[in-house]
Amino acid sequence: MPSILIINPNSSVSITETLKGLLEPPPDFRYTFFTGPSATRCNTSPILSSQESVETPATIITSTTTLSDDDDVRSQDSDATAANSDTCSNKSCISLDSWKSTSITDSSSTQQFTLLAPSQIDSWSTSVISAAACMPHVIPLIAEHDAFLVACFSDHPLVGMLREAVPAHKPVMGIFQASVLSSLAMGTRFAIVTTATIWERLLDEAVASMIGSSAAIHYAGTYSTGLGVLEIHELPMQTVKKKLVACAVKAVRERGATAIVLGCAGLSGLDSAIREAVGPKVAIIDSVVAGTEMLAGIVRSKASFFGEDI
Repeated sequence: MPSILIINPNSSVSITETLKGLLEPPPDFRYTFFTGPSATRCNTSPILSSQESVETPATIITSTTTLSDDDDVRSQDSDATAANSDTCSNKSCISLDSWKSTSITDSSSTQQFTLLAPSQIDSWSTSVISAAACMPHVIPLIAEHDAFLVACFSDHPLVGMLREAVPAHKPVMGIFQASVLSSLAMGTRFAIVTTATIWERLLDEAVASMIGSSAAIHYAGTYSTGLGVLEIHELPMQTVKKKLVACAVKAVRERGATAIVLGCAGLSGLDSAIREAVGPKVAIIDSVVAGTEMLAGIVRSKASFFGEDI
């Protein structure tokens, strides 16, 4: 049975659990969910679980960086032994905050550390760090899966990194790319509803990079709720829905949007509230659903693309 690995590149298990509860694989497919390494799991592998919530330990990997006299930084993968600890030593784990404050005083020293995924991705820096944290853990899983979905709504670097690592017949997709392609295929003028304000600029740039000058015709802009990713699950749901609906209605009325893209994996499943507000003529695109369905279609077409021997 073909398998799609759905990768949550941040360390928030709540986001993964939400996706697991919402996504139903096609009858002939299996979904497996991956969550990035966190400080509370620094001595164990990232959470890897199937649609049936059976946890399957991944290979335990520690990212090791050697600093030599010529400042050559070499990343190596080495097996590590799991320890029964829920705490993270600053000497062995590097998060975004500690990364910013780390200073190298002895270029001849050797440091070993486990790079941690941030709890939420809200900048280009956190995107890059989450990609670096997840990549060593995903590589051992490539042989086990037929397609890979990066469930972060951004031009996430992990998408390109995985495309370099996997065989050509195993597709890799980000939920950002999948939703934009779905919008273009339907001929809509799409707007993105997302979380933090910083994403308005970052997603404007990502859309322009992806579709070029046609953005002027097909793209109605990005609208931010001002919420953080984790706030989506912490605040009363009515508050979250109210902010989403306000953004969607504004995009439809002011910019003529005919499709609303849910621009965050954490927003998956909230399409019905927006649909009630904007009416049946406006398409609501759940980016995670768009990604899984697109990958399933490519996997089904694999034989026609590459021949029966693949």
